[in-house]
Amino acid sequence: MAAGKDDAKDERQAWDSVAGAWRKHWRFVEEATRDLNTRLIEQASIVEGNSVLDVACGQGEPALTAARHVGPRGRVTATDFSKGMLDEARERATASGLTNLDFLELDAQALGFEPRTFDAATCRWGLMLIPDPRAALREIFGSLKPGGRLAAAVWGPPDRVPFITLPRDVATRELGLPPPPEPGIDAPPNPMRLAHPGMLEELFREAGFEDVRSESVAVTFRFASPEEYVAVVRDMSSTMRGMLDEHPEEVRERVWSGIAVEAGKYRDGKGRVALPNAAPCVWGRRT
Repeated sequence: MAAGKDDAKDERQAWDSVAGAWRKHWRFVEEATRDLNTRLIEQASIVEGNSVLDVACGQGEPALTAARHVGPRGRVTATDFSKGMLDEARERATASGLTNLDFLELDAQALGFEPRTFDAATCRWGLMLIPDPRAALREIFGSLKPGGRLAAAVWGPPDRVPFITLPRDVATRELGLPPPPEPGIDAPPNPMRLAHPGMLEELFREAGFEDVRSESVAVTFRFASPEEYVAVVRDMSSTMRGMLDEHPEEVRERVWSGIAVEAGKYRDGKGRVALPNAAPCVWGRRT
């Protein structure tokens, strides 16, 4: 499935528009994804001195985690198609004192690296948002040296990813919208697109990867209250903005209030919200 130039431009602008919000709320993502980042490094067999490719790096992970693992003798090339997100990633690397990274504005479907450039590759929550994930996997495969591994994470089934689906489902209900598309490679790019068990593994094999394996990693987002969760979603989600912008203020506020009510079902005894999510991870090796 190929995206038109206008679609790609709109998507890029959407990510650029929320880059500052991701920076503002990074601590929530950082705390929730620390174990996932480490696990992707392990699955890709990244060690000191490696040359690593991180595709769709967003604000810098797991590229920054990889940079710490490869050390000064190694190097990480982090790519994304959003300049705004790359600028944030670059700032985070500088603030962390990491100098062994390069940040490149590239389309994952046409990376253009020389064959057999990298020892390993990672991609966290990017493949399901790329119009043609098959093309992206072929690009990554070709850039790896023989024996190099790719480790990628996507989101699991909708009922196991409340951090994303809770706001979407409330908005769908309150606004009378059609249901979201079912997971599937032919669905439009969306967080749940590759959620079906075995789907990403099959795409890995189609691209040429062998010894393909998978596991699900728990990612729990924690907030002080339902209201804090709503504030984060309001800032960070360009999708929700797109769904609500054309509606009157009272309708928008009704949706946000409904999201707070649903988030309240995940409160503990102290009123804090913990949203547990499933992140399937798949890894494979180029022979």
